[in-house]
Amino acid sequence: MRQTIACVCSSGSKGGLELNLVRFAMRMRQRGHRVIMMCVESTPIAGMSEKEGLDVLCIPRPWKYGDIPTARRVLRALRAASCTTVVVSLNHDLSMASRIKRSAPDLCVVYMQQMGLGVDKRDPLHSRRYRALDAWVAPLPSLRDEVLRRTRMPAHRVHVIPLAVDIGDLGAPCTKQEARTQMGLPQDAFIVGMIGRFDPAKGQLTAIRSMKQLLEVHPNVQLLLVGEASVGYESTTELMHRTIDECHVRQAVHVRPFLSKPRVFFDAIDLFLMGTRSETFGMVTVEALLCGCPVAGTNTGGTPEILMKGEWGRLFEPDSTDEIVRVVSDAVANGPSDRERAHSVADKAARRYGVAQACEAYERLFEECRRHPVSRH
Repeated sequence: MRQTIACVCSSGSKGGLELNLVRFAMRMRQRGHRVIMMCVESTPIAGMSEKEGLDVLCIPRPWKYGDIPTARRVLRALRAASCTTVVVSLNHDLSMASRIKRSAPDLCVVYMQQMGLGVDKRDPLHSRRYRALDAWVAPLPSLRDEVLRRTRMPAHRVHVIPLAVDIGDLGAPCTKQEARTQMGLPQDAFIVGMIGRFDPAKGQLTAIRSMKQLLEVHPNVQLLLVGEASVGYESTTELMHRTIDECHVRQAVHVRPFLSKPRVFFDAIDLFLMGTRSETFGMVTVEALLCGCPVAGTNTGGTPEILMKGEWGRLFEPDSTDEIVRVVSDAVANGPSDRERAHSVADKAARRYGVAQACEAYERLFEECRRHPVSRH
């Protein structure tokens, strides 16, 4: 059944969360649904949405708690657009979303979780907010378990739908030689790559520091860092460059800007490194798997689950240069067999994280929520 879906996100950042929501909106539009993006004016997500031709309605950034005027304004916009379903992906917007649901019980309000909870949220304030939701969607079974453990959200309203990746969104594939030429990289090096926001928690600094030790044993190893600084962490880029110079590894570390089509990055590297201290659901990890790229990821957060506890890639402890040296050295020693295994994993990952399966699961969920809406809080 065709629906009118509002994707609400007041974020001012430019990262995976925002990109995932825009991609979700585009996929649902492709399946025949009307989709409206509700964003704050002049934010990166508003710009991305407009660039993709999505309908955009600008909203004020709500307060995290108790913003009744903004909730009323957004509800009026939802009614004017005849929306049937509201998808929220930012924790900051949940208070507003729950107020909208209490005022309009017929609306289906769904939270698309992309971040872990971290702490217990079983207090009356959070419980009331969460119980107003028709559904909470976690991207991994372990995250669903965390929601049930740390909140009072009713179990039958917590669902697991993986964040999907359409490999076509990443750009056209190319040979390693072509990719390295495009990115200005040496053809004969063993290149370890990291892509994502430049942020102290993302592991780029640890990777840079590990290069000093790596070059002593593997002179042919080089590091490629692609991305841009998180909002509020602009100094991270400067710190990265200062660390590169302090470690005397400038000749072996390449820094490149954000890529909207990252396939060229995955095709250029020999090993993808997910170095985040605790990544809830690393979309770039899934993208690497789908591109047939060998992966090494931190043994924290959702990464071990995505890598099937080490069956689909190597695991290492975060914030450790010794651990990075270990997994990179292992990858250098096993390059050909790693690439062969990565191609086999790509087929399995495509079945697990396919777009069609995820969209169908959301459509079934929306229909179920419409048939049995939450009407009492």
